[in-house]
Amino acid sequence: PDKFPLEHLTRMAESMPYMFAGQYQQDPAPREGALFRPGKIDIIDAVPADIVWVRGWDLAATKNDGDWTVGAKLGVKDGVTYIVDLQRIQGGPEDVERLIVQTAQLDGCRQSIPQDPGQAGVAQMNYLSKKLQGLSFSFSRETGDKATRAEPFAAQVNVGNVRMLRASWNEALLDELRNFPFGKHDDIVDACSRAYNELGT
Repeated sequence: PDKFPLEHLTRMAESMPYMFAGQYQQDPAPREGALFRPGKIDIIDAVPADIVWVRGWDLAATKNDGDWTVGAKLGVKDGVTYIVDLQRIQGGPEDVERLIVQTAQLDGCRQSIPQDPGQAGVAQMNYLSKKLQGLSFSFSRETGDKATRAEPFAAQVNVGNVRMLRASWNEALLDELRNFPFGKHDDIVDACSRAYNELGT
């Protein structure tokens, strides 16, 4: 207590949660989260009307193992971001393409899809573009690292401007936010960040 009074430790925990959790609690993932404060997200049972929605995708293609393909549907109204749906699959390329097309047909909103670099990414984009004929979608390459892309969305989470529709996927989302960027998976964060950034807020 002489070296580190409680007040000093409290200030350190608030200002540097990741460092404090690892150095003083031997747990490198702070309970409240490193980049995100998921406890600030309110879970709601209904969303306002007249919201423009975007679904952001993060793609993977390993069946029954590894990363998830995730599609997160977000919208913003009056400065509040709403997360209303999450589609997840651990599937091969055909499963992933089928999920994107079926989800886009049901959504009726813009789909934001990452384009992998190289010829494989171009081929996938051309194939999906034909399958998504008549629907709203866009392809773009990811730029910057994952944490940088997530910062605008994290800032809104951390000040309490994000709401989430009550659903079976809530806990998976909260758990991934809590452990990002040091957790095993970051697919939900990537999808949410893409959707949020695509909304142009």
